[in-house]
Amino acid sequence: MSDVRELAERNGRAGKFGSTRVSARVVRWDCESDVSPLEGHFDTILCADCLFLDQYRACLVDAIRRLLQPNGTALVFAPMRGKTLGLFCQLAQQAGLDVSQQQQYDARVTDVHVKMLKRGREAYDEDIHYPLLITLTKGPQLSKPQDGAILIPPTLLLVALMVNKAAARHSASDSQAPPLPHQDGKRQTTTNHTHDFISSWGFECTSGMEH
Repeated sequence: MSDVRELAERNGRAGKFGSTRVSARVVRWDCESDVSPLEGHFDTILCADCLFLDQYRACLVDAIRRLLQPNGTALVFAPMRGKTLGLFCQLAQQAGLDVSQQQQYDARVTDVHVKMLKRGREAYDEDIHYPLLITLTKGPQLSKPQDGAILIPPTLLLVALMVNKAAARHSASDSQAPPLPHQDGKRQTTTNHTHDFISSWGFECTSGMEH
């Protein structure tokens, strides 16, 4: 966490964020005192590779549902990793979120993916290395899970890091996976909107006007 704060402060002093204010905090998906104060706060949530821990998957869905504003959108990037992505999508649908899935969403990512497939499964396993894009959309009136589902989901929330040591160890086992290109951060910091970035040891950005 201290590393994240230091990085945010250093980039802020260097003018990397323009008028955007950035601060760091811890948010656990399964912690009511973390989620409740931010409920209905985010227009957009970005989530990367957070679906593989069975005990936290339902918590993440509920956090996404609760943290999004009406008509908000969550962009979830994750590999299939066996049944984990499918189970997450089922929970999201039970929570009343609209769910769509894309395999090809960025030409650069697809290009790297195709090249890595040629190296064979020993070097690149699509099931655990290639992130699909899951788009979750919250309806204008959605506030409670549908059918009694048991769940624990201008502003942007980034959820991209680990919730505990077990997750960190799991991530380390996949550490040799080839890196995929990232989007230009400038696309995420337009003026006259409020942007908040938070992960499990994440960072928060506020730009333009007060939210």
